[in-house]
Amino acid sequence: MARYVFKVVTVFVNIIIIKLNKVVFYMKKTSVIYLLIFIVSIVVSFSLVPLRGGHVTVLGLLGFPLSLVVGCILSFGLTLFFLNKYTDKLSKNKVLFTILLGSLILELPVRIFSFNSTLISLPESVFRVFAIVVAYGIFRIKSVFGKIVTSVLFFSLCLWFSYYGYHYWMHKLYFGSFTGKTEQVVATPLVFQNDLDENIFLNEVDGKYLVFDFWTSSCGVCFMRFPHVQRIHERWNNDQIQVYGVFCRKEKREETPAIGTKMLSERGYTFHTLSIDINNPALEEMGISAFPTVLIFDKDRTIIFRGDILQAEKHLEKILE
Repeated sequence: MARYVFKVVTVFVNIIIIKLNKVVFYMKKTSVIYLLIFIVSIVVSFSLVPLRGGHVTVLGLLGFPLSLVVGCILSFGLTLFFLNKYTDKLSKNKVLFTILLGSLILELPVRIFSFNSTLISLPESVFRVFAIVVAYGIFRIKSVFGKIVTSVLFFSLCLWFSYYGYHYWMHKLYFGSFTGKTEQVVATPLVFQNDLDENIFLNEVDGKYLVFDFWTSSCGVCFMRFPHVQRIHERWNNDQIQVYGVFCRKEKREETPAIGTKMLSERGYTFHTLSIDINNPALEEMGISAFPTVLIFDKDRTIIFRGDILQAEKHLEKILE
């Protein structure tokens, strides 16, 4: 009897061991897959870093708007791929969590400790998370029509924000408003210099409306925006509107007003030029904390716009309607 009981117990234990081995093997296998998903998500997130530098242009997009579109496409496709590939082996919720964790793990510590300094890239991260969640939702939707409609709506929103919304977002961060519209009277007398180093007071500058593009010699974005300044000059330069490039010179580097004029003329730009010392307190009073910054003055020399050149053009169009 004891021998019989021993055999039964032995068989039962062997069955348990075999089952446990299968469970352990399965757990090891699934753990490897989860780790793979996690690593791929990190790689996708890290691969977007070079695009943010603004050195690559695709279909008119560059910098953060471009990385937003690419990030959405990669995250969306990655999520659907892993959900479909391992639909019978892994928990769908765990796959979603793993992709989200891998996508955000590199930037979460930075955002927590330096939130304000990372606001410029916040929409990109939000849309990437949105892409992962939408892909998960589409995987759950049974209707093919529902999948198509959801995908089209999401990517339409993604493209709109990349081409238009991101511009408004950055405008708000840099200039304090989405549209640039403002109304400010500058108390400090504004004095500029021409290329002969002669003082020119703001009230002496002709034009019902003045468009001032403030730039520096070390600002790469400023030079990228000069064609737009030239376009406004060629489109509207008349008694009503005068366009000026205001060279914010660094006198410690022995920069002179004439240097700014020369840099523009050598590149073929014909809009008017003025100059001001970059340390002049009037710049701070006018709200110029980054370059390039465009101001529009009305006939009373009140600042009615502060922002970038693209928004300035839209503002001028509204004024002249």
